[in-house]
Amino acid sequence: MKTALITGFTSGIGKATVKSLLTEYEMILVCRNKEKGINTINEFLSYTPHAKLHLFVADLSSIKEVNALCSNIKAQFSKLDLLINNAGLFIPQKQLSADGYELTLATNHLSAFQLTNALVPILINAKESRIINVASEAHKIAKLDWNDMNLTNQFSGIRAYANSKLYNIMFTYKLAEQLKDSQVTVNAMHPGGVNTNFGKNVTGFTGFLFNQLGFLMRTPEKGAETIIWLATSNNIKGVTGKYFKDKKAISSLAASYNQDNLNKLWALSQEMINNILTS
Repeated sequence: MKTALITGFTSGIGKATVKSLLTEYEMILVCRNKEKGINTINEFLSYTPHAKLHLFVADLSSIKEVNALCSNIKAQFSKLDLLINNAGLFIPQKQLSADGYELTLATNHLSAFQLTNALVPILINAKESRIINVASEAHKIAKLDWNDMNLTNQFSGIRAYANSKLYNIMFTYKLAEQLKDSQVTVNAMHPGGVNTNFGKNVTGFTGFLFNQLGFLMRTPEKGAETIIWLATSNNIKGVTGKYFKDKKAISSLAASYNQDNLNKLWALSQEMINNILTS
């Protein structure tokens, strides 16, 4: 049986994705809240009793916790066929992670960057493996400032989220380039506007959109369709370094294709992680 890892599986499109994959994969399930993780796994087992599910608990905004998580996973699993970086958040007010980094940046980008790079050896050990990064069309309103990735000078919740989603896409392109001679593919996707718990704590006009117009948005099952397709379809075998929406490759922001930007993001992300791990 193939092995898959997904972050952020207790609700929304993550939960819908697991429901579709748990009969085909042995699942490594990562979340922050242990009780919620156990309850969600028990729900999965109630209708798929023989599913192979493994719970790992970590605060993905913490670089040291992600590092420990990866060590634990590699100690138990020698190969990984599928990695889905799904966990993410949107917060309106500025908050810092335990490491002192802006929380959206730490959770949405640095965690996926660190987790994926640490697990590349066991992804390569699989005959063919796939990495899927959940991004967003919100990346098109991002504003890059390599001198202030932490948004110390001018914070905006929307900008922090948009930037993190742009970073997800840029990371996808750069990693695909680095792994081009392997059997590992890397793609990003936009799930569409999904009616989930995501953003329910947001106030103001953005909160109104999340809370009052949810009936106009996609169901989690609809939002997960492209993830599941990217994970399982033979039609995209070998396809890598693309950004998808509704099972079709689309263009991302022009800045995401700039090689200098890709190199800068990689170098700064690695530096931010190393600063914590060596402190």
